[in-house]
Amino acid sequence: MTINEQKQALRKQVAALKRAHTPEALEELSAEALARLETLDAFQSAACVALYHALPGEVQTAEFLGRWYGHKQLLLPIVQGDDLVLRPYAGPDSLHKGAYDIWEPSVDASATDAPRPDLIIVPGIAFDRQLNRLGRGRGYYDRLLSDLTLPCIGLAFAFQLFDHIPVDAHDRRMTAVVTDTEVIRGERRKTQADTMKIQRVKIVTFSSLFILLCLQVVWSVYTYKEQCVCKQN
Repeated sequence: MTINEQKQALRKQVAALKRAHTPEALEELSAEALARLETLDAFQSAACVALYHALPGEVQTAEFLGRWYGHKQLLLPIVQGDDLVLRPYAGPDSLHKGAYDIWEPSVDASATDAPRPDLIIVPGIAFDRQLNRLGRGRGYYDRLLSDLTLPCIGLAFAFQLFDHIPVDAHDRRMTAVVTDTEVIRGERRKTQADTMKIQRVKIVTFSSLFILLCLQVVWSVYTYKEQCVCKQN
């Protein structure tokens, strides 16, 4: 099977798993997943969080949005052509149904005044323990995340988590994945500041070793000369 065929098969598998749960059961699992999300330092420290308004079968976020509205600045995605654009959430009365029947902020799609989020919460069809994500196949989130360098947390039910899922080179890995039963964290990604710090440490270490070597050479020369003087005397 090709990668795309494997992805389609996995989407069908997850769809069947979702149908095995009642809406009430998914609501309960959603509450447990979101409770875990709230405990994360990345969420607690974020002043501005990009979320999503859930479709049926996703971790349900409507109540969560209402709970945190007014405490954090919240952003929701809107579909703009082939891309997702983040726009401020101004409460449930500010939403309308947009593309694919997703509830979106009722704002001018051409507006560019949305703040930069500190954290983005991402839905998906499936995730794995290497923090890979499988979406619906349209590439909206892949394109959005490719332009953002910030923590990305996948949010899903436990039955959407697999040991391995098929991925392509353009698929963006998550910083962490949160389900109703656990949190899977990855290693912190090395930033440019981290790289510069490592380079500075290497330079200081090399310089220190070079100075020690020079001092050792000077001492050896001095000792040799002293020995020569003693022999002459």
